[in-house]
Amino acid sequence: MKRLLLILCVLTLLFCLMPATTHASPLVQDDAEENGLSRIGSVIATLGLYAAMMAVLAVGSEVVIDAVRPIFGLKGKASAAEALNDLKIWLPDTLRELGVHSEAQDRIREQIGELHVITAQVEDRADKVQNLLESRFQDALKDLATHSTTFVVDKYWKKYIEPCLRREAPDLDPDQVRGWLETSLTVLEETNIAEMQAHLKSITNVLETVRQQRNALQSPIVRFWRWLRKSLFLLGERLGGKPDSDAPNEYREGDWGRFGKYVVRPILLLPSYLQYAWQWLRNSLPKEDLTVYEHLSRLGEHKRLKPLLTMDEAARCILEEEMQHTSENDLRIVWIRVLSAVVGIGLAVALRIDSIQLLAPVMENAIDAFRGVGADGAVEWYTFEMLLRQVGVVIDFRLVPNALTGLINWFLKLTPGLVLSGLGAAAGSAFWHDQLDRLRSAKQVVSGIAESV
Repeated sequence: MKRLLLILCVLTLLFCLMPATTHASPLVQDDAEENGLSRIGSVIATLGLYAAMMAVLAVGSEVVIDAVRPIFGLKGKASAAEALNDLKIWLPDTLRELGVHSEAQDRIREQIGELHVITAQVEDRADKVQNLLESRFQDALKDLATHSTTFVVDKYWKKYIEPCLRREAPDLDPDQVRGWLETSLTVLEETNIAEMQAHLKSITNVLETVRQQRNALQSPIVRFWRWLRKSLFLLGERLGGKPDSDAPNEYREGDWGRFGKYVVRPILLLPSYLQYAWQWLRNSLPKEDLTVYEHLSRLGEHKRLKPLLTMDEAARCILEEEMQHTSENDLRIVWIRVLSAVVGIGLAVALRIDSIQLLAPVMENAIDAFRGVGADGAVEWYTFEMLLRQVGVVIDFRLVPNALTGLINWFLKLTPGLVLSGLGAAAGSAFWHDQLDRLRSAKQVVSGIAESV
């Protein structure tokens, strides 16, 4: 978008300079040379004034954009690469320096492969059970650095893994899972896997924080929608009931009994159902084995990161995060450029900064295409409506929605120079400062030639 605007501005300047170049007389005499140098100096002065005015307009646009950008949710977001660069400063040692080699990573891959075979027995909840077990397995590997295998197995089995299996996968053989845990920790105890898990845990926490921060940076409208939807969802649970924790397929009645369950609750949960349908159509729902109710309760939350157990998974996850950040940032820049053009046009109209009128001294005969003589003999600058009428184009407002009629009428009353000023301001103040520097250099060259003649 920015490159397109820069090209448009350059073409405009070239278009303005073409008449002067075309109608210039050949420099064959001393007087002609002086007139030519004077003409070039006049052109540079006009372009300098134009670039200065556009720089001021661009600065004004940037000030307004900086003020309203948070309202539209266009603030810059942290990237995974930036966060991990900071992590390298906090944890400067590499895995090789800590003694973790490819052998440890190969062993952990083998144990995770065996876990996949075990959890495949519960087809409907395999992914969810697998993620829960891998998360606890990662914490257990960290404890191997300071505790024995027996202590770690007893701690995580009784406190975390066994209750999880009883709740999420009662059909899964607990002895088989416990045997896998004991075997995996025994095999990996001989390596320095705890140091690798400490690094992977740090990377996981950083990436999880990045996702949470990016999800929180939204426009006030989106935040209000989330608050409204969540409040109605909680109210619907209270009045209409929610699934029983012991029997997820059965609903407990709320404060309003059956009326709340079958009438009030569906009405209050309508915004949640609409957002769920929208995310389903966009294929942006979490890739987890969750019920519809669990999806509804997690709407608006950031996508939870799967525990990273190997460096291959960490590299893949970092690459995916960075690609997503690049895509979102490119889209954010496009919307900022569009907003800059709109703000620039608004400021140009309010301040009456017309690019064509400012460049009139160097456009010569070409300026006649944009102005005429009114009935009272005064100069009249053509608007878009006048230019369209000259080529025989008439807009039938019967075909235009009523909501757009006023906006189109307002735009047709503008002159092309005002719109061109707004688009030029969207190029940014840095661009116009560069043009001023180039014009200053050109002026010095012309002054040197004039002194030598």
